[in-house]
Amino acid sequence: MLSLALAAALSLDGGPRPFAGVVLVAKGRDITFSQGDIDRPYVVGSVSKQLTAALVLQGVDDGLWQLDDPIGRYLPTLAPWKAQVTLKMLLSHSSGVVAPDKPLAFTPGSQFRYSNLGYQLLAKALARVRAKPFSTLLAGLYRQCAMLGGKPIEGFEEQPGGSLTPVDTLALMPNDLASGTMVASARDLWHWNLCLHQSPLLSRASYAAMTTAWQQRPYRWGPMGYGFGLQLKGSEASHSGYLPGYESLLSFDKGQTLVVLENVSWQLGDIGRAFYYEDALRNALSAEDNHGT
Repeated sequence: MLSLALAAALSLDGGPRPFAGVVLVAKGRDITFSQGDIDRPYVVGSVSKQLTAALVLQGVDDGLWQLDDPIGRYLPTLAPWKAQVTLKMLLSHSSGVVAPDKPLAFTPGSQFRYSNLGYQLLAKALARVRAKPFSTLLAGLYRQCAMLGGKPIEGFEEQPGGSLTPVDTLALMPNDLASGTMVASARDLWHWNLCLHQSPLLSRASYAAMTTAWQQRPYRWGPMGYGFGLQLKGSEASHSGYLPGYESLLSFDKGQTLVVLENVSWQLGDIGRAFYYEDALRNALSAEDNHGT
């Protein structure tokens, strides 16, 4: 029943656009459905943020810093707001940071405003406190979680007229590793879910902090809680990604992993169309779970 429901969700019959990628569904350590090459790497977009968050929390577990430390303690040349913005605020997108040379958009900690820059600052702080490049720290986390990475499949952007043009995402976004340009296969992200949610990667306190809804954000699925690099709704922890050339969705709910990776960034003018298959697959899994099948 499950495979039929997922295959139906991927059917082009009635779909507003083609599906251009790979799907993996697993229950614990068993793959229950897959379509496409689950070992081919993609650029995973903002799914990257949860790995950066885990590296920050490992620093907490190792006694290198605390979540309430100001970012200025580790990046002393930042703007005057460096003493007001904490690691926790950057992790939960509540810092108000807009740009290094601009005032904060709001009182730090008072509201949610998505910030790629926040995660890039965390990566710089990690590199300083660990005395290693962020890429080296990330490679260590990949090894710890049995992730291979590799060279990504070529990405394409949909143009307003519907044509697809190739894009060199990694060259276009050279400073976005911590916030959006990590490379992983569907199998890698399944392994990541197991590593984060079902192994002692983090202390209990750090895992609890990562999966606590510190902020609320509006979303196409309705209001969502936001932890550290994770969107939270009921028992589900998830994140989607979108950047030139790629779209992604990674979800973990009651031991079940859903990975969707596409190497086309569809036009965002109609977000329901752009993420049609990501949402359809998530809905199909939710329906199966609700029916107990």
